[in-house]
Amino acid sequence: MNAYIEAITTGDRPLPVTHPHCDWRVLHSPGRCDLCDAHADWQRARADAKVLFTDDPRNKELVDAFLLTGKRSDGEHPCPAYLQRGDLCQVWAGNLPYKGMGA
Repeated sequence: MNAYIEAITTGDRPLPVTHPHCDWRVLHSPGRCDLCDAHADWQRARADAKVLFTDDPRNKELVDAFLLTGKRSDGEHPCPAYLQRGDLCQVWAGNLPYKGMGA
C-alpha cells in the first residue's frame, strides 16, 4: 500500500514531510491548487486508491450515506478531512486551494 494512502486511512501522520495545507488530510484535485499540485505523487496515489479529493462535491453524498446506513461504499471513499469535519475542513484559509505560485 502507498505510504501516503496508508497514512490518511489509518490516521498515522507520515513524518517528516511538509504538507500542502494546515490539515494534512486536505488534498485538492490536480490543477485546482498549486500547493497540492507540488505533490502529484500523492494526487496519483489518492486517485488510484479511489479516495476523493477535498474539493470533490461527492464527499457529502458518501458521508451522508455512511451516516444513514453505517456502511461504507465499496467504490470510492470520502476525503479523510471531509469525513472528519465535513464542509468545515474548507473554511480555514490555510486549507483552501491556492493558485499563484506558477508564473
